[in-house]
Amino acid sequence: MVYTASAFDHRSSAIPVTCAPLSGSIFALATTTVSCSATADGQTTTSTFRVTVADRTPPVVRVPATKTVRTTSRAGAVANWTASAVDIVDGSVTPVCTPKSGTRLPPGTTTVTCAAVDRRDNAGSATFSVNVVFVRATQRSMLFSPLRGERVSRPPLLRWRAVPRARFYNVQVYRGGRKVLTVWPTRTRFGMRRTWTFGGRTFKLKPGVYTWYVWPALGRFTNPRYGTMLGQNSFRVV
Repeated sequence: MVYTASAFDHRSSAIPVTCAPLSGSIFALATTTVSCSATADGQTTTSTFRVTVADRTPPVVRVPATKTVRTTSRAGAVANWTASAVDIVDGSVTPVCTPKSGTRLPPGTTTVTCAAVDRRDNAGSATFSVNVVFVRATQRSMLFSPLRGERVSRPPLLRWRAVPRARFYNVQVYRGGRKVLTVWPTRTRFGMRRTWTFGGRTFKLKPGVYTWYVWPALGRFTNPRYGTMLGQNSFRVV
């Protein structure tokens, strides 16, 4: 805080003034009394004034850019995101988003509002849009989750269409042209993990492009008869 103070004697001559706290000092978020005094001809005169420092600046809320999620479900899709907020006094502040991350949103555009309040009730907010695109699954798109070319940041759930009379399925996953996983689920889905064991080796879900294939098995586990491959799809781990 910078201020000026002056004093004059009875002859209108300027005399030195001493103030505490000094001009240029850092004042706390409160009301501070500044005392200034001047001495002339052996007499000292003191005067005071008050400086009030108040926080009127709201937190700055940071939200993602417009987010697009594709789904084959008419019920919509679960959308996840991360928002943050920083206050010049309080530092990091946790924002609250409406709707919140992890909510299932219907097809169409939903506006998400994220707000943060500091300890002095200064409120800041920001908005962004989530576009949920309904993708109509055709009979030829037997592998429908993740969508072709979809970017994922967590272990994906592989899903495909059921084949009549199939007892189980053979799922093979490749990364960089090398097979990293083979499983035989009995359901039309398989959830990958962050780490798994295949062929006596431990693999991790590292960033990169993964290609997966599915075959239906019409026989028993001990003597399987595989049908025509349902398809090939790929996704990218980021």
